[in-house]
Amino acid sequence: MTSRSKRPSPTTYILRLGVLLGLAGLNPLAPALADEIVADPQAITQCLCMQKAAETSKKDLDAATASWQQATQRAASLRQQVNQQRPNLNVNDPAAVEAFTKLVHDADTAEIDLNNVSVPAYNAAVTSYGQAAAAENNACAGRQFDVAAMRQVRINLNTGLAVCPKP
Repeated sequence: MTSRSKRPSPTTYILRLGVLLGLAGLNPLAPALADEIVADPQAITQCLCMQKAAETSKKDLDAATASWQQATQRAASLRQQVNQQRPNLNVNDPAAVEAFTKLVHDADTAEIDLNNVSVPAYNAAVTSYGQAAAAENNACAGRQFDVAAMRQVRINLNTGLAVCPKP
């Protein structure tokens, strides 16, 4: 006698997916799965402030990314110029040698700036954003908030009656 296993319904698969995504902090079904509606102003303030901190960190990350890309392009461009000019350098022409030496110096400076300033700033921004987003997800993802309480907390934050802690 063979045993036939019953296949779960599509709804069961959707609920399982929702639970798995929720455990990963990526649950699009979180409001439907939330157990309670949060009306506590302190909890709402905490989540709104964490959201603001994550948004600020994202802006910082975007700026650091642009700076890193610009520094990378500058260093690559200068190094390419050095490589193109080196074979044709007239070593008997002092002005050409001086101009080439300056170009090499500029390329070296650009690479040092990239490695010692832009890359560490970018890495720090990535870490900061990752931490802010994770903190917000861990504390707030999947929670439902009372609409009226949320509106009042937003008003309080916008008017200065409540303030977010300094990061």
